[in-house]
Amino acid sequence: MKRTAIVIPFAVVNILLSAGCARSIQPQSAQSAQPGRYQLLYGEYLATTQHSQGNVKAILRIDTVTGQTDELIVAQGEDGRSFSKFWLRVKD
Repeated sequence: MKRTAIVIPFAVVNILLSAGCARSIQPQSAQSAQPGRYQLLYGEYLATTQHSQGNVKAILRIDTVTGQTDELIVAQGEDGRSFSKFWLRVKD
């Protein structure tokens, strides 16, 4: 009975210390460190090339700290079923 009473508290303390140490060494991401840093907008803009022009609907992400703007690009894979999504920096 004494052996069980000693082993259980030791195991609980060991788990708590391990969880606390692991939590304290994990780096905090830049996005989670500043809630509300990015604003998402859905809009339409006029795109012009050498041969044509037209309205383009897009989702834009504005960094409220730096003022930089990114556009969400969704590209269909060659197999026709997979999609890639990534942010592309909008040039000034």
